[in-house]
Amino acid sequence: MDAAKPGAQVWAVHQTDDGPRGRRILMASQHYGAGLSAVLCIQNFWRWRLAKETEPQYFDRFWRQLFRFLSEIGRQEVAIHLADQELRTPMDVQIVLEKQPNPKNLTEPSRKFFVRVEDGQKNLLREESVELEPLHPVDLKFHAKKPDVYTVTVSDSLKVPVTTRPIEIREVNVEFADTARNMETLRQWAAVSDGLARKVEDCGDAGDLVTQIKARIEQVRHGKPLRQPLGVNGWMLLLVVGCLGGEWVLRKRWGLV
Repeated sequence: MDAAKPGAQVWAVHQTDDGPRGRRILMASQHYGAGLSAVLCIQNFWRWRLAKETEPQYFDRFWRQLFRFLSEIGRQEVAIHLADQELRTPMDVQIVLEKQPNPKNLTEPSRKFFVRVEDGQKNLLREESVELEPLHPVDLKFHAKKPDVYTVTVSDSLKVPVTTRPIEIREVNVEFADTARNMETLRQWAAVSDGLARKVEDCGDAGDLVTQIKARIEQVRHGKPLRQPLGVNGWMLLLVVGCLGGEWVLRKRWGLV
């Protein structure tokens, strides 16, 4: 793997092999939907357990810890939700922070957390402290100037990250940047199916438009060449019969009949 997407956590890199963006990544994880996904870029890693000089208990312990890590991501201490809004730029993006209740301590008091928002170039956009208590969401906004991948990180009182969520804002409606009518392009598309492209201001008379369409249909019908197979005609049939007749005469003369 050459590089990781913004918001991904790199766990292991190659010690000697370099890619276009530094050391190649061997193991990484990233939030995907409501869970967490991981990727392992180690060739024949599953065969290591079958090696003669190996200790399977360490290999199995690695997989148990990996699956436990991936499964526990659904029980985050603080959840970062994205409010129902249309993501575009520039705008103030609204997020909701909610502390999840602890089943082992239902009377847990409010705690202090730090919220940090960065853009794709790791520039700090906003950083502040908030008091969160279970099932009492807190709204927060940050300003997005341009399309980018923004990362929201929530840390505890010791500045240890507890949850992270990337928010991607794309440049939408790029295909509508140039909405002017282009008759040349329309004519090219219409020519693919032997059609006709006309300006709306030139279609005032419906009868004239119908006449032009019919004329175009007749032009295509008479102008298109009629393709026929090369051998389907009377001359080819006569040639085949002559060859068969000549072969029969020669066979009879040589006594092969």
